[in-house]
Amino acid sequence: IKMFRFNTEELNQYKDGFGLAQSGVTGIKKFMIENLFLSRSSAEKDPTSFGKEAISITQKQVDSTNTFAWLSTKTNTRLDQVKIGRVYERINLLATSLGLVIHPISQVLQEYSDMNELQKEFLDYLNIPQNQTVQMFFRIGVASKVVNSPRRDVKDLVIS
Repeated sequence: IKMFRFNTEELNQYKDGFGLAQSGVTGIKKFMIENLFLSRSSAEKDPTSFGKEAISITQKQVDSTNTFAWLSTKTNTRLDQVKIGRVYERINLLATSLGLVIHPISQVLQEYSDMNELQKEFLDYLNIPQNQTVQMFFRIGVASKVVNSPRRDVKDLVIS
């Protein structure tokens, strides 16, 4: 909920996060949902329902995907993470040049206690050896273009 932007006003205010447009919802449908059905206050009052809807959307995305890929390392150092990030970006650039798109699926890789059981199930399903750390998991394929997520200005991030 914290990073979801419920309307254009929030997108313009925070210049980060994601909203309906990044999920492919546009036009009159987006207008109707943002103005009649979805608000930050309602999501915060019922975060379970909001979370279930997010899971439902993600499940539909996963079900519509034929190709998944992952990048893993034998250790989990900061250098490993940076190197894998560079490899991932090269894969992303190559995919784009081939007319493909990549969508990271990262929640299951988050390292906090609430994710332990789900992460174990995920690693077992993919048959990832215990001595490996999955650094990136993503789906790859052909998709309709969606609106880019908002970005803050560099000056907002760099302290001079």
